[in-house]
Amino acid sequence: MNRYLAGCAAAFVWGVSGLFHLAAAEVEALGIRLERFEYPFEVSIFSFQAQQQELEMAYMDVRPEKPNGETVMLLHGKNFS
Repeated sequence: MNRYLAGCAAAFVWGVSGLFHLAAAEVEALGIRLERFEYPFEVSIFSFQAQQQELEMAYMDVRPEKPNGETVMLLHGKNFS
C-alpha cells in the first residue's frame, strides 16, 4: 500500500476513533447523524432502499493526487446483512 493510501486510511480511522471518546452530551450536540462532526474530507450521502425501508449511507470519496489504478474501500457499521 502506498504512503498516500496509508495516510487516507489513517485519517479515516482517526476520525472514527475520535467518536468513541465523546460523552453522550457531546454526541447529541453533533447531531443524530453526526452531521456537525468535523471530518477530514467531504462527506456525501448515498440514499437507497433495503430491508423494506429507505436508508442512507454516508461516505468519503478521497481521490489520490497521482492515481495508480488501485482502490481501497473501508466499510464499518451495519452496512450489510
